[in-house]
Amino acid sequence: MFLAWMFAACNACRPGLPPAPSDGRIDTSSPPEDTAESGVDSGPPPRCDVEEQEPNDSPDAAQALPMELWACGRYDRVGDSDWFHARAGQAGWIAVDVQAAARGSAADAQVQVVPDVGMPAVVAGSYLSTDPRVVFPTDAPGAWSIGVTQATRVDASDVGWFARVSQVKAPVAWTDDEVEPDDSIDAAQAFPLGGVMFGRADAVGDRDWYVFTTPPDEQSWTFEVDAAQFGSLADTKLTLARADGTVLRVDHLGHIDYDPDPWFETRLAPNTTYAVMVRTESDAGGPFHWYTLSIAPLSSP
Repeated sequence: MFLAWMFAACNACRPGLPPAPSDGRIDTSSPPEDTAESGVDSGPPPRCDVEEQEPNDSPDAAQALPMELWACGRYDRVGDSDWFHARAGQAGWIAVDVQAAARGSAADAQVQVVPDVGMPAVVAGSYLSTDPRVVFPTDAPGAWSIGVTQATRVDASDVGWFARVSQVKAPVAWTDDEVEPDDSIDAAQAFPLGGVMFGRADAVGDRDWYVFTTPPDEQSWTFEVDAAQFGSLADTKLTLARADGTVLRVDHLGHIDYDPDPWFETRLAPNTTYAVMVRTESDAGGPFHWYTLSIAPLSSP
């Protein structure tokens, strides 16, 4: 009698069993467990918001990547490429970031940006980094296929990468916009001295010409292009000429030798008309090749 009482009491202390399935069969599935309390290891946490899922080795097999979220993966073999598709619902500025070396990876990352409408771009590295970053304006909502590859065909054990497509603020400020056609001195656009012009190398071989007339007092002037440092693919060259086309100076470097954005200072004659031309170093062009140009008097110390 005592043993029967103990057996009943112990069974009363046990948690209730899950109800049997309504069809009368025995449910052999494992009930969910609280891994934190049970101590069961459920595996490592996700490395990012959207983990790569193979096969995704072509634009046709691209994996959806919501804006602002980080995708991640690794190059599984030499020549591997991983593709994602992103869509922006409004006009503005778009940034495509790929991080590998910045996160300790041995991957020499490269990214291909292919608009659903328009010219594609291939980017290996960015200003002072081997990790690609592309920033460009869109005049309307758009969509892009993003391919993460390697600039060099490295076969290593640690070749992971992270990628994100996001909407960002304009990385530069300007006062005036380039107006086509302006591909010759005769068609040059008037440049507002002291202002900043926003322009684009819209097509391969595009030339953008501007003219200005110096004020009566002679002084030194600074000429500066901003592009590559801020995510543009435009590696620009700046030409200063007289109104008759006589070239006075050509520059393609900035304040330091490896700065691809031209900058220089020069003295100009008063009451004289000059022309400047902006073009890309390799005559490349397209929606990712934009720049700003400023021409301003050098301030006295």
